[in-house]
Amino acid sequence: MASNRSTVDTCQIKNLMAKSITSLMLNRDRDLFALFWSHTAEDVCLGFNNGWYIGQEAVAGYYAALGERLKLTARLLRERFPEKLSGQTDEELYGIGPFEAKPVTNPYVVVAEDGNTARGVWMSQGADTEIEIYGPLSRWTWGVYACDFVYEDNQWKFLHMQYLEDINHIMGQDWTREAVFPEEKAEFSELKSFRLPPYTVVTANRELYSIHRRYSPLPELPKPYKTMTPENSYGIREV
Repeated sequence: MASNRSTVDTCQIKNLMAKSITSLMLNRDRDLFALFWSHTAEDVCLGFNNGWYIGQEAVAGYYAALGERLKLTARLLRERFPEKLSGQTDEELYGIGPFEAKPVTNPYVVVAEDGNTARGVWMSQGADTEIEIYGPLSRWTWGVYACDFVYEDNQWKFLHMQYLEDINHIMGQDWTREAVFPEEKAEFSELKSFRLPPYTVVTANRELYSIHRRYSPLPELPKPYKTMTPENSYGIREV
């Protein structure tokens, strides 16, 4: 790929990120891996504050589990509000309830000189409303996406992704203090047993903000580079 394509590549990568965030907001979690991730790279990985999903099966399994939770939530809401939701199929109700908005801003993208990979960082200040064992619960979220991309089948795909949060706290409360949760609701108690797949690797990638947290730098912005190596990627360095 010629170097003069870098501007086009940067636009395509920004569009890819925007599509994935919009799909997340539309509760298309179960589709994210199939639509936007590399299906050939063995080292795909997805990192959060407390661990990593590593490999095709683990990353796909994470998104599939999010889809299963949405199905469970839809069923519980139909049982809770039969006068409004009965008669609709599972597929028609899929995605009802939660609203996960993680808008991204301040994009910083660098395409490798060889044109095969790229790196990018985005800030995200979001607001999530989820159906939990307490009923609907809204949170402020503030974090950063640090991603590597690979050019595959004539399009850009996610290769590695870190989504690291500084703030994830119930709205209306002081986010420098421990959250106070409302009373649990019996009609949503089934959610208590739901668990996401365990991380492939459990590790402290980032601590949530508190008045006791020491200075914690964000992932470094990408610098110009020739080709991607483990040392200059946002993927996990050691397994």
